[in-house]
Amino acid sequence: MKIYVVSNAVHEASDLFVKQLARMVVQPSKAFPVIVVDDRCNLDQLSIDDVPVACTSYCLESFLYARYSIEDGLVLVDVNEVANRLNTLSTEWVCFMLGQSDLATGIDFVRKLARYNYMTPKLRNKNVVFSVPEMYLAFFARTLNESFNNLPSSHTVLARSGSLRRLFLSIRIERLLLGFLVFAKPVIRVRRVLLLMYRRLRKSAK
Repeated sequence: MKIYVVSNAVHEASDLFVKQLARMVVQPSKAFPVIVVDDRCNLDQLSIDDVPVACTSYCLESFLYARYSIEDGLVLVDVNEVANRLNTLSTEWVCFMLGQSDLATGIDFVRKLARYNYMTPKLRNKNVVFSVPEMYLAFFARTLNESFNNLPSSHTVLARSGSLRRLFLSIRIERLLLGFLVFAKPVIRVRRVLLLMYRRLRKSAK
């Protein structure tokens, strides 16, 4: 899967822009590549003979609860609606247009879409385009990278992940030591009993 993050301004001509994205060469990677394209990107010009690229487009509003379920001021994305719509996806390209939706709602959608991608391989061989406000291009790129590739998006997160690994390592060491102590206590007691019996036997022999 290739993930493209584009600004709303660029995406005004949907068909034309998808054709231009399809001509981009992306180097293979073990992780899902996240490509950011703004309205100043110098994309290749198309010719009249270029073959049309089939693309399915969705607006973010299509994935919200029918009655706009709100929790702590956040308009929630319906996971079932995500699954129902994407399970029938047949085109190689798919575009999600976030428009001017609330930032928190957009983040909720990205995370639930990543969860759907983890559960089913439907999107893994697709080219996925996210059309977002231009001022949030970098922010959504980091969020998508973190959500779909399960990678930390900042040095702070990396530091926290290192701290967690050290914490789990210390817990494992403590468990091993406790297990050793539990096993060692009976051995120590048996040794003391045998030593006491040996001393008594030596005294009686004298």
